[in-house]
Amino acid sequence: MTMQGIDISNWQAGLTIASIDPACRFIIVKATQGGSYVSPTMTGQADATLANGRLLGLYHYVDGSGAAAEAAHFAAAVAPYLGRAVLAIDWEAGSNRRWGDTAYLRDVCKAVTDCTGRTPLLYCSASALPAVRPVADALGMRLWVAQYANNNPTGWQEHPWDEGAYTCTVRQYSSAGRVTGYAGRLDLDIAYMDAGEWAALAGSTTPDTTTTTTAEEEDDMHCIIQINDDSALSYYDGVSLHTLTNPDQVTALNAVYKACTGKDIPMVHLGSKDAPYGTRFVEAIQA
Repeated sequence: MTMQGIDISNWQAGLTIASIDPACRFIIVKATQGGSYVSPTMTGQADATLANGRLLGLYHYVDGSGAAAEAAHFAAAVAPYLGRAVLAIDWEAGSNRRWGDTAYLRDVCKAVTDCTGRTPLLYCSASALPAVRPVADALGMRLWVAQYANNNPTGWQEHPWDEGAYTCTVRQYSSAGRVTGYAGRLDLDIAYMDAGEWAALAGSTTPDTTTTTTAEEEDDMHCIIQINDDSALSYYDGVSLHTLTNPDQVTALNAVYKACTGKDIPMVHLGSKDAPYGTRFVEAIQA
């Protein structure tokens, strides 16, 4: 079973999704790039995709600005669509200062899974597959691969050029696609799954339930602590206590925590000068 689809971004701001050929079953929308950019058309395109009964995907373009920050930014932007959209990480050379650094790519992908509870697709060109596939295999990710026979205009293809030369879940087979309902060029994709599998992938959680449970247990202990009325604050990560030296650190920690959990990080006032329970807490975790 296969499905035809497209991927779009702000470059297709004028596209009216309701007018697109009904043969287009899914649309993958650019959501974010780096640690701060949100596509201005993301919400409109995503909402229109769902409203028109198409399957939705949302992708993040990696720019190498910081793995944790990129993941948290993407997670925050797509939070309203979790469970309704397949997520994807776009790994390309352009505007990517960490291109070729697969350890960085692995960090981004793992952080996105940790923050969203979903395992994203991993997009790359066919030429990058030898370096990227080990990352996908290690993290249990499916591949979305780009490879074109040429740059000539084309419509939907049931069997794209070089099909079967490698395994992938989604194949982007043209950047010069022509589809009824839009006059411009489009990226054309074929998904090797049906709508039920797409929905399962959109709602899937990280497969290692033991690791997930452990992470949730640790998250229950994450907090900002004021010990014994001291003016200084500390961050407890479930294992160690870290002294904070700048108020902006609290803001940054809360932003990442909220992106990953959907709630503010707890603030705990523990003990006082007369009843130094904070000291006892420090002694307990250092024992």
